[in-house]
Amino acid sequence: MNSSALKKENKIIELVNVDNTEKTRYQKIPVGELFYGNYQRGLKLSWVKKIAKNFKEGLLGVLIVNERDGKYYVIDGQHRLEALKVVGLKSIFCQVHTGLTFQEEAELFIEYNKRRKGLQVTDMFKAALEANDYKAHDIKRIVENNGFKLDFYCTKQNNIIIAISTLLHIYKNLKAEGLDRVLKLIRKTWGGERSSLERNFLMGIYYFVKLFNDDFTNEEFTSKMQKITPAQILREGRQDAKYSTAGKSIIPYAKIIWYYFNHKKSEKNRLSNKFLENIKEEVEEKI
Repeated sequence: MNSSALKKENKIIELVNVDNTEKTRYQKIPVGELFYGNYQRGLKLSWVKKIAKNFKEGLLGVLIVNERDGKYYVIDGQHRLEALKVVGLKSIFCQVHTGLTFQEEAELFIEYNKRRKGLQVTDMFKAALEANDYKAHDIKRIVENNGFKLDFYCTKQNNIIIAISTLLHIYKNLKAEGLDRVLKLIRKTWGGERSSLERNFLMGIYYFVKLFNDDFTNEEFTSKMQKITPAQILREGRQDAKYSTAGKSIIPYAKIIWYYFNHKKSEKNRLSNKFLENIKEEVEEKI
């Protein structure tokens, strides 16, 4: 790795070759010249205030930025930058990438934050969309094809899904077809009522589909379940979950759905109790 240091307008700039194609440099940049891309997480003012309150310039580290179209875009360090504005510091040392596209910035944002506990799944998913990640866009496509919308700001309304980690879990385990079926059942049966889009309800439908996928039709499900409200299923599921050996397991919600689906059916037409066959999963199937 070759490097050279030179002085320019009292700034120290170090050029570093990365993979022989990309160059980075360390440069002091005025706070007012730093901008954000849409892949960034939502700003948490409480976090900014905490950094500002305990501010020590020597412990800030460097911000990770990209020089694109004549501007500097912050990839890593959004909250630290906002804290700098609060305390009145005028400039900050940055590791500056050059030549990255917007999509590559988003991909780098994801890489920098994969190992950080503080970054929420929602933030990572939002960044993945900006980076044109196939899985993220496939989930978004399935959601929208079923008449729903994703929301990253916790807006609990009809037809709005905020349980991003739940969608990822369903997609991982049932693939695109399984997620599509789960959302179709909810759309046809409850019309997008907001309680039907809560995490526990989504996971209850998911596990029901996982166990009984080939044993019922969508039309049969809707006919049997549309008179049972999501609120009722959630209420009874929460009560049963108190006694579950799996802690925060979603199995009790699936069991309530199974019970109402079988209600008043003849014995030969009932779905079998596959929960007993999958007792190990009752402990493991939780997110």
